[in-house]
Amino acid sequence: MPQDFSGQNLRGRSFKDQNLTGANFSNADIRSTNFTGANLTSANFTGAKAGLQKRWAILLVVVSWVLASLLGFLSAFAGYLIAFLILNTKKDYQLASQIAGWTTTITVNECS
Repeated sequence: MPQDFSGQNLRGRSFKDQNLTGANFSNADIRSTNFTGANLTSANFTGAKAGLQKRWAILLVVVSWVLASLLGFLSAFAGYLIAFLILNTKKDYQLASQIAGWTTTITVNECS
């Protein structure tokens, strides 16, 4: 007999490797529910709420902001380093600095 989960809150629940043939999940909250390896043949998901829970969505946004900030800082630092190496005015190191600066510029452009 098919299982009836209609209208239930199933957030974060695991149905891993279960046989849910013909199960009724209509109007259920299945956000962050694990269906890995489950048999969902003829299962009904009409009106079910799916997706990430709010805390996971917020965590992903915060992590992306942190990574974007870090990469922006590293990009600015690389630009400063390249400008410093190319525009170094000491005659003793001018050619070596320019070679290092152009090599760094080419490497940064090829990696991005």
